[in-house]
Amino acid sequence: MQDTGERRVPTFRRKAAQPPRFLLNPAPRPARRTDTGHRLACLAWLCTCLVCAPAAAVVPQLRVEQVGPVTIEPSNHYSENTRLRIRVVYPDGHPRAGEVMNGFRGPLVIEEWRTRIYDGEYGATRLPMTVHVVGGQADVVLKSLARYSVYDSRNAPVPQVAVYLGRQYVLVEVPQWVDENANEKTDWLEARVDSILRRARASGVREVVEVVSVLAGWKESYKRDCGGYVESEPRVASISSACIDWDGVNVHRLNMRQELTATVLHEARHVWAHYRPDRNLYKLRLLNAPSGRRGTPGCDVRRAGLEMCSAHISDERYAAQEADAEAFANRYKALFP
Repeated sequence: MQDTGERRVPTFRRKAAQPPRFLLNPAPRPARRTDTGHRLACLAWLCTCLVCAPAAAVVPQLRVEQVGPVTIEPSNHYSENTRLRIRVVYPDGHPRAGEVMNGFRGPLVIEEWRTRIYDGEYGATRLPMTVHVVGGQADVVLKSLARYSVYDSRNAPVPQVAVYLGRQYVLVEVPQWVDENANEKTDWLEARVDSILRRARASGVREVVEVVSVLAGWKESYKRDCGGYVESEPRVASISSACIDWDGVNVHRLNMRQELTATVLHEARHVWAHYRPDRNLYKLRLLNAPSGRRGTPGCDVRRAGLEMCSAHISDERYAAQEADAEAFANRYKALFP
C-alpha cells in the first residue's frame, strides 16, 4: 500500500445497548437423562419419602401380664398389691415379633371396667391413670381395698382393667380377696387377724393374755356374719372378712372403729368362756341352739345376713354371754388397731 503521508484519525462509534452477558450466554443445561433406570430410581426415592414410609411404619402390639403373686401391704390398710408388666412389642408377622420395642416412648392409659374397686380411697390406686412408657416396657402396681358386702365373698365380682395404647387395648382380670397359699383364709384377713392376736398375746394385759391364750386357732367364714363360735370346735373362733354395719359398709375390711379387732376379741372371749370349766360362764352355754354370731344388737338378721338368730336373742343365757363378750371387746379393742 502506498503511503500518501496523511495521518488517519481513528473513528469511535457508539455501539447500540445490548442485553447483559448472562442473558446472551446462559450457562449450558446438563443433558436430560431419559433412560428408564433413572426414572425408576427417582420414582422409588419419591415413594419412599412421601408415600411409602407411613404405610411401612411398624404398628406395635401390647402384652400385659401379672408378675408374681398378689402381696399384702400392712402399712396401707393391708391392701392387696398386684404387679402388672406392660410390654410394647413388635407385631405378629414382623421378623422380631414378640420382642420389646426398646425405642418406644409414649403414654398408656389404664382404666377399670364395670366395677369400682380402684377408687383411690384409703390408699387404693385411682383409675383411670396414665403411664408413661420408656424403653418399651413398664411395671405398674395396682393397690386395692375391695370393700365387698356380698352375702358370700366367694361370689364377689372380679374386676377387669383395660390397658390402652391408642385404640388398641388389652383386658386383664385382677382377682381380689385372694388366698395365695390355699389355706382357706383370705390373705389380707389372715395377715390382719394374725397381727391382732400376736399383739394381744404380747400386750402384757393380764385379762387379754389369759383369754387369747386359750384360743387354738381361727377359721374364716365366707358369709357376711362378722364372726361366730361353734361348740363342736371349742377352741376355734370363726372370723368373717365381711361385717356390715347399719349403713351397709363392710367395717372389717379397713378395721373401721376397730370392729375387726372387736370381733376377734369377742369370739376369743366366747372360746375362753366355754373352754374353761371352772368359769361360771361355761355353764351358760347353749347345748341345742344354733351357733351365735357377733352383731349389734345381738344377732340381727339384716345386719349379719343370718337365717337363724331368734333362739339366741330370746334366751337370757345367750344375752348374758353376748353382753360379757361385747364388753370385753369394747374394753380392749383400741389397744390393737
